[in-house]
Amino acid sequence: MIYPKARRRHVRKDADPWSGVALAGLGLELAPLEPLCRAGWEPLVFRMAVLVDAIRGEGGATGREVTELRRWATAWATVRPDIRKFYVDTVADLHPSDPYDIAAVKAALYRMLNGGTELQGWQHGRIRRLWTARYGTNPSIDLTPLPT
Repeated sequence: MIYPKARRRHVRKDADPWSGVALAGLGLELAPLEPLCRAGWEPLVFRMAVLVDAIRGEGGATGREVTELRRWATAWATVRPDIRKFYVDTVADLHPSDPYDIAAVKAALYRMLNGGTELQGWQHGRIRRLWTARYGTNPSIDLTPLPT
């Protein structure tokens, strides 16, 4: 009888080995990001796909990637719930035909999650316009708070 060759799994050379217990704990740490991932924010979806590959044994995640996701989860959990809901709903409703809205939301999320630089004026304007279109009032809060 001829046996098929065992399928070799591709593992990144820079990936760290993760145990099932460590991955389960990591899943709990990253839970605050789940709504934003489900809404389809591409930078997060891509990073989470890397972790899913690691769980399946088909790839791996570097310590740097995991640290970044942990930092994002911590920062996202500190954002006011109404602002989180606004961004999750806005990401889910963004249409590819308006690249300026996409760019403004992406910049705002990166600022909130990474503590980046101040948004440009047009980006603030787009975010405020999206808030007003969604809720019918001007925002009375900072829509791009820095992580604490």
